[in-house]
Amino acid sequence: MENSFEVTVAVLTYKNNSELRCCLQSIDKQLVDFSFEVIVIDNSSGEAEVVLSEFVGIKYFINKKNSLGLARAYAVENAASSLIAFLDSDCVAPRNWLQTLVNEYRYYNTLEAPALAAVGSGNRPPSAGRFYDSLLLMRKVYWGHLSSAQQKLFSNVCFVEHLPTTNVLYNRFAIINSGNFNPNDTRVGEDLDLSFRLRRLGYRLMYTPNAVVEHYEVDTLWEWTARAFRFGHAQIKLLFRYWHPATLSERIIFPQIFFSAMFLSILCAFQSPVSLFIVAAYLGFILVSSILLCFVNKKTRCILLLFSLFVSTHVSYSMGQMVSLFRHAFGRGG
Repeated sequence: MENSFEVTVAVLTYKNNSELRCCLQSIDKQLVDFSFEVIVIDNSSGEAEVVLSEFVGIKYFINKKNSLGLARAYAVENAASSLIAFLDSDCVAPRNWLQTLVNEYRYYNTLEAPALAAVGSGNRPPSAGRFYDSLLLMRKVYWGHLSSAQQKLFSNVCFVEHLPTTNVLYNRFAIINSGNFNPNDTRVGEDLDLSFRLRRLGYRLMYTPNAVVEHYEVDTLWEWTARAFRFGHAQIKLLFRYWHPATLSERIIFPQIFFSAMFLSILCAFQSPVSLFIVAAYLGFILVSSILLCFVNKKTRCILLLFSLFVSTHVSYSMGQMVSLFRHAFGRGG
């Protein structure tokens, strides 16, 4: 497709018109010195037309199969630019968001070799209640983010292993060279897979702290737990898909150590209750760290919820990995 714009902003949506409206309004207010287009990919619902009627010049496509990987690949194929930015439809971007990502890409791409494939930034939950406050507190410590660009708000520009598509700018031709997004990644992990393939081709991925967006993501403990399970599942899926040392990270090693220690401790408790010391020590550590984080940040009302977030994230993420591990071991992995 002819590059008639310098940048494409792609937004994927599925039955979340209120969030989509706020997202598109923030994109509409961007202050930039270049031309850009906006593409909205509706993941099979067809409900976004109501919102899009309020805006001018937005390309609208319906992806009849509800698949994140397929929808993102479709956006790449239909973009009329050499750079493509992805912003989740439940995110609100500051007015300098797009200009900052493009400026960072232009600057570092001329300095770094091999070529820079993408520049991404973080996402921050809004100040809108105890759950989001607790989520932000959890991301302040290593055992709450495990150095993941999906969770950690890095303070400096740095190169990373993975950039989530929540908030990222890609060189579109780098995506095409890597084979585009994998359509088999329907619900989660499509960006994880792409990041690996880009790095394997010699491209680099850069994080900047200067283009953080506000993310109105899931806001209940149950939804968050289910999400963590899917993320854990995707990590093992990537490992089995490529069998490459680069897919084995601390986000696989530590959760497996955690799960094994908890499982063996509970299993051995039938013979010796002393073995439950490991579980007690873990829960004690999480409780103390939750109390300290809440007191230091003056969020004492979040202690119980923060404690629950830590435990549910650790358990569900490692469980997601174990389920994926067994599925692949017995030939039923996707």
